[in-house]
Amino acid sequence: MKFDKVGLVETVTWDMRLADLPRGENRAIINRLFNGDPPFDENTAEENNIQVNRNDLEGVNAMAQARRQWTKAFIQPGNLFRVGYDSGPSHKRLEWGHTVSRNASRILKNSRKYVEGVRGSGGNTMLHGIGPSVWQNRRSPVAKLMPISSVMIRERTAAG
Repeated sequence: MKFDKVGLVETVTWDMRLADLPRGENRAIINRLFNGDPPFDENTAEENNIQVNRNDLEGVNAMAQARRQWTKAFIQPGNLFRVGYDSGPSHKRLEWGHTVSRNASRILKNSRKYVEGVRGSGGNTMLHGIGPSVWQNRRSPVAKLMPISSVMIRERTAAG
């Protein structure tokens, strides 16, 4: 889409913000349920004469299991990546690659920002289907978690 006028940019931006309102409400409901809150607020339960308004914590337990699996998959493996050299003495390349891979992975795994970013992205992915992250610059190895509401998507966009 080509933007010829400032007003068109503003219109498209507001369309995306308005499209996110019902999605934001749905995300809030999911967050409340998976945080252990009862399914209905007190006023709604009283209006509809709901006798039992308790969260059975099944979702909370499922989320805890999923987070443990996510952690095992993305934080606990030996090395997070593998470095390979294509120059230097051929008999030293493999050893150097292992050393760099091991030390760089150790630094990342000991970084609170990295671990919390991976955990937060996993939590968003498990609850809402996406875990958006953004890098501050080209050289930063650690991505910063973005709120899902900051990702603006137009209504009736083709799903990939």
